[in-house]
Amino acid sequence: MLTQTSNFLASIKALVIWITLWCISFYLLLFSPVFLRFDNPILNYSIFMLLVLLIPFSLLWLSRNIYGFWRGLLIVIAIACFIPISFIALITFATTSIDNNGKDLSFEKIGELKNKNHYYRLYRTNGGATTSFGLALRKETPLFSGLIIVSPVKGFSPASKGTLEKLSAESARLVVQPNGFGKGEQIYNFSLD
Repeated sequence: MLTQTSNFLASIKALVIWITLWCISFYLLLFSPVFLRFDNPILNYSIFMLLVLLIPFSLLWLSRNIYGFWRGLLIVIAIACFIPISFIALITFATTSIDNNGKDLSFEKIGELKNKNHYYRLYRTNGGATTSFGLALRKETPLFSGLIIVSPVKGFSPASKGTLEKLSAESARLVVQPNGFGKGEQIYNFSLD
């Protein structure tokens, strides 16, 4: 009886740790002011699909230490979430628009300013036929071997053309061109820190 109780407590502890780690991961993914990316878009998409597919497999791995009702419940949850998660991974793979040179056509770099050890890069976003073009200004700091720290600075939507201008060593300007949707030229001044 004591062995079953200690196994149950260890199983509950493992489940709580698993849920906590996934909650922290999703919180950081959605709300973090900085995030890690690779220079290679194919690698970014592949890692996303791998992490998404790890959810049901980690539930199955976790269920190997749990016994009774909770084990069955985890297996059912893992199998039930595997189908929609596989669909998400398949859609991600099918909708990536990467050309033969490895360039992501849905997130196209159209401008860049270098400052000390980081870059300010302007990207045109293209979500396909049902969305408008947008512009995303990001601060990117290279770490090592293609890994970069990304901080979003500002986004504009709908917009498709913009230019970056360095005003001084400490400041720059983004000029967003009129887009034909009633918005005129937009100017965004920012500091290069």
